[in-house]
Amino acid sequence: MSDLRKIISTRLRQLRHAREWTVEETTRRLSALSSETINPSRYGNWEQGIRAPRLEQFVELGALFGVAPAYIAGISGDDGSSPEASRYTVPTPAAITTPAGPMALEQIDDSFAISLELIDSLGLNRNRLAMVRAEDDNMAGVIEKGDRVLIDMGSTSVTRDDIFALLINGRVRFRWIRHALTGGYTVQDENGKEKSDMTAEGLSKLTIIGRAAAIIHTR
Repeated sequence: MSDLRKIISTRLRQLRHAREWTVEETTRRLSALSSETINPSRYGNWEQGIRAPRLEQFVELGALFGVAPAYIAGISGDDGSSPEASRYTVPTPAAITTPAGPMALEQIDDSFAISLELIDSLGLNRNRLAMVRAEDDNMAGVIEKGDRVLIDMGSTSVTRDDIFALLINGRVRFRWIRHALTGGYTVQDENGKEKSDMTAEGLSKLTIIGRAAAIIHTR
């Protein structure tokens, strides 16, 4: 028996046993998916490593067992039931850049991995992201205490009204920054209890870490 046929036979047997199917039941189900009838003897040869399925039968076996055909064929260790790690990232930078130099944030949260495809579709730079946990209710209604917020650290310029992450006394705080009708900017929380009007010069003195690109709220 070749090494590849051994892998195929082992995986077929494991997949069948995991479902507690007999060989007869397995071939009956497989035949219903296939363009031909697969009898128990033929399937048994696959599990014993005497013969290997044809190429199109790996696709049918994958559909039967709910796994990737490449996994059954022995050319991949990923059965398709778990996310492929290389397609995800956990946005946890070692430090952020501040006027005073690099600074580590205690609020960095590594609870969630994010799809690189999603990041790209949002036009974000995967290397300029940070996930932090909100520590207060100042933005309640939009960001609740304990929510996780994905920060786009590539967006520190206020080109539109939006929620930004500010570094205040070493902690990350989220606030609206809006363009004032009379010029300048308004920095405020969600309910308007904390509100500051400032000029462009005043805004430049704030440490803006980035824009709130996504909010994860759990209940």
